[in-house]
Amino acid sequence: SILAVWTELTTGQIVNQNAANLSSKLKALGVTVTSHLTVPDDREIILNSLKYLEEQPNSDPDLADDLTGDLIFVTGGLGPTSDDFTRDLIAEWSGLPMKFDETSWQHIQLRLKSRGFVVREMQKQQCYFPEKSEILFNSEGTANGFKLVVKKKTIYVLPGPPREIESIWKNHILADLTEKTKNLAFLNSLLITK
Repeated sequence: SILAVWTELTTGQIVNQNAANLSSKLKALGVTVTSHLTVPDDREIILNSLKYLEEQPNSDPDLADDLTGDLIFVTGGLGPTSDDFTRDLIAEWSGLPMKFDETSWQHIQLRLKSRGFVVREMQKQQCYFPEKSEILFNSEGTANGFKLVVKKKTIYVLPGPPREIESIWKNHILADLTEKTKNLAFLNSLLITK
């Protein structure tokens, strides 16, 4: 499933290219995307969407071992502004405390200072991640993504800008999923012929 968070998507100001791009990449790996949800920057709606995705049945048992359960991709809401609270809601939904990551803070300071921007205290909110997260370094922006395995779901939480998602996909997700899905195309062909 792909959950896109951003009011500009639900109001039609921006087209959700991220869902189409991720679906295409996942299909190439043999992964079937069963849903696209697009929601505004609204805490209750985002939390309810996560609960809805949690309640969806896991993939075919024959395939679940390869995927460690189902995959959920969440895009958007990782920036430094007041409406960027996706990480907080993932932590609330998963029941995990937030933890500050010093390496992410160093990354933000270096990136902003090298481009002549003033580093503000509000940027620190981008450095908190649910405990047990694997941080996915973002070479194209300040907001690192993260991966979390919780409630029999593998969650990839990514920033909204497409070029940043592409960078994280190439640098982290592609190799991870290629390994986990190496037998999927073969298993899917067997299931189709049953």
